[in-house]
Amino acid sequence: MFGPGSVDLRSVDGDRLFGRDGVEKIRAAFGLDMSLGPSTPEDVPHLPSAESLARGHQLNALFLQLLPKRKRVLPRQLWMELVSEVSIEGPSASREGLGTIDDRFRSDLGELADVHPAFDCDLPVLDPDAPNWAEVARGFQALQYLLNFLYRIGRTGKQAYRHRTAELRWDRIDRRRPNPSARCRRR
Repeated sequence: MFGPGSVDLRSVDGDRLFGRDGVEKIRAAFGLDMSLGPSTPEDVPHLPSAESLARGHQLNALFLQLLPKRKRVLPRQLWMELVSEVSIEGPSASREGLGTIDDRFRSDLGELADVHPAFDCDLPVLDPDAPNWAEVARGFQALQYLLNFLYRIGRTGKQAYRHRTAELRWDRIDRRRPNPSARCRRR
């Protein structure tokens, strides 16, 4: 379960994973002999625009500040829905701007490939002269969106908070309640 040989890193080719032989790729990765059934090819999911990533990052930061102060629960489904509502179309973040990060980890890829033969470390070399990536959120005011979302967060959050506290209360009550069969044995 832990230690050398318990983890196997593999490279993933999105075109193959979402193509006709995607199920075979998954079976090989997990060493499964059984059939997983038929699969239908899908389009490779597109990356969100660079501006959408920046907007989501800013909104997430505000959510994380708000929730502990207000003792609210923001269910994951609503959280993702709100972040997707602020996303916009545009060019996705370019790998070229990640040259600094690429340089830092490129030397370690060879060692990973030696230990994990299914890991392909032949990645394209990024242009070292490309400008570094920076978040772009032209005119986006995350706080205004948060204020707009507060009613929905409050309504859904109160329901989730009540549901969660009720679950916790029942857990405590069940632990305190004596076992009826134990009572019968004492008599």
